[in-house]
Amino acid sequence: DVYLSPDNIDRSCKTMQAVSLQLDDGTEVGRYTVMMDFWGGSGHYPAHASYTTGIRVPAGQSLRANSDERFSYSCSSVRVDYALSGYMAQP
Repeated sequence: DVYLSPDNIDRSCKTMQAVSLQLDDGTEVGRYTVMMDFWGGSGHYPAHASYTTGIRVPAGQSLRANSDERFSYSCSSVRVDYALSGYMAQP
């Protein structure tokens, strides 16, 4: 499972963040968009994905999350909170 949510203490902040999950070698294994108070709405618009097969991270590699600000209005700083769950499979 992958869960991503934007976070900012400023209630007037409107933002859209693109988040990519990448392996050490640069291979992108996931791409998501999260929003906060976007299009005049209120609250957070997180991204949640459940996988039956999971995201494969080969032995010796790490998974990295990178966020890229696509839109921001009246935000002092924005972070993306995350939760990832999975398991280690061995033959």
